[in-house]
Amino acid sequence: MVEWSPHQPGANWLATALNNEVHLWDVNDVRNSVQTIIKGHQRAVTDISWNGLESHLLATGSADGAIFVWDVRDPCKPAKLRALAAHASVAQVKWNRLNAHTLASAQGGELRIWDLRKAKESVSSLRAHVAPINGVDWSPHVEHALVTCSQETKVKFWNTALKNAPPTATIQTVAPVLRARYTPFGEGVVTAAQKGDLSIRLWSLTGQNGAAQPVTAFNAIQTS
Repeated sequence: MVEWSPHQPGANWLATALNNEVHLWDVNDVRNSVQTIIKGHQRAVTDISWNGLESHLLATGSADGAIFVWDVRDPCKPAKLRALAAHASVAQVKWNRLNAHTLASAQGGELRIWDLRKAKESVSSLRAHVAPINGVDWSPHVEHALVTCSQETKVKFWNTALKNAPPTATIQTVAPVLRARYTPFGEGVVTAAQKGDLSIRLWSLTGQNGAAQPVTAFNAIQTS
């Protein structure tokens, strides 16, 4: 697992997961040595997310069920800002793109939203999918808009400002979806299937009656 820092300056920083550790690298360092090693999880790190608004904040999720937020400015012992109680292996952690205090996590089929200004308990929790969630992404344009995808062959869109509300829209797919990501331009989402469907699909979110419409599919080239 590899995650580039999204910040300028600082885009030369790279976070990688190795078992229960996170290694921070400076790719401009000619020695190619690890600058910092973050230790705190008891089991393998499953996801890493740089905060897009606060360059020093890094969130990690783990198979031990814990979510940690680190201040990477301490080169000797990274500061554990919060221990956010989770109850199952964490598949995804993702910072909100427009709010530096908001974090989303996925454990099994459960989606949780955290506000780091509040208590260590999540501010909302819902059973988003009946099968394990594979991917979570925040909209780059709308603060409370979030997309999830799962093993149940569905992509769902949420308004996280509305607690316990049903999804605002759903895409039914032909195969389990490994990742769903908002496009950085326009109003669209890209999906990648996990198995059985080797294409990457682009969806428009401006379809009739609010339904997402497929725009095109990028098919894998089969080789013999």
